[in-house]
Amino acid sequence: MNTSQKLFLLAVEDMNFTKTAAKAFVTQQCISEHIRRLENQYGASLFQRRPSLKLTPAGELLYKTLLEVNLLEANLDTQIKMVTEGMKGSVRIGINDSRLMQLFPRFFHSYHDRYPNIDISFIPGETVNQKKAMKNGELDMILGVDSQYDVQFKFVYMVSDQLYFVISRRLFLEHFPEWENRIHEFTINGFSAAHIANIPVSMNLSSSTNYQAVSSALNAAYVTPNCILQTSNYDVQLNACCDMMTAAFFPTIMVAKILKYNRTLEPNSDRELLIFSIPEITSTLRVDCILHQKPQYPAYINDLVLSLKQACEQYHSEVSNHLAQTRQLK
Repeated sequence: MNTSQKLFLLAVEDMNFTKTAAKAFVTQQCISEHIRRLENQYGASLFQRRPSLKLTPAGELLYKTLLEVNLLEANLDTQIKMVTEGMKGSVRIGINDSRLMQLFPRFFHSYHDRYPNIDISFIPGETVNQKKAMKNGELDMILGVDSQYDVQFKFVYMVSDQLYFVISRRLFLEHFPEWENRIHEFTINGFSAAHIANIPVSMNLSSSTNYQAVSSALNAAYVTPNCILQTSNYDVQLNACCDMMTAAFFPTIMVAKILKYNRTLEPNSDRELLIFSIPEITSTLRVDCILHQKPQYPAYINDLVLSLKQACEQYHSEVSNHLAQTRQLK
């Protein structure tokens, strides 16, 4: 792509010529001149400038086309290097840190043995932001949760995460001292959302799929959560649970870490984390591997997608077995 096209993509991302100029280390006049060149070249206005800056239909078409050109050029560079240097390459994967910690030991070693010259970079972040990075050519794939369909991407289903209510034994008994003998019952049959109202909880940020699924179930049960901590960092939420300050709603990907923590405690310890399903939460969090739409992918990409899927399925199987054993022991 030429300079005018690259600056056009930056301008669309910012929708503010002053901000784009600062980012590109040029003047605002320079940005405007490059946009005018494109408009003269294509014989169409690309931006509607009043009342606020936005793309015209011609601008939308050019933006979509240039994104595809940008990806094709990046893919061409990779393919040429592979031809000239052998099976070498790099993959940039957007993935949540908590998910990476559980999946990494289940796939990376064997994959690296098969493809020792493929470099993998793991970039943390929210799925919605990572999809923007993919459109800008900054990521090659995402392991995303409940992502909205986008025609520019290919979605490969991995697994579905269930949501669990997790609370320390002490915090549970502070609120329900008369239910100590019912803990095993709740572990097997679930814990109704109606009981959660007065318990201090930590929750994800409102933009997350976790928050939306939990909020929907609580609203349906006419429950307003007593949320005293809000963060999408699951490790921070887990620390608050371990410190017996809050309860929380965790997806399947965090269960292995919780079970591992419980194994370090004495039986029936105050700090033991109880894991309950919530019958009112009927939705699950769909996990997909999201890739660019291409007619063909390199073999190492196809194998990586398959390895990630197998790692996800293995993890879920292990968690399911551990939870079943835990319920039998109680």
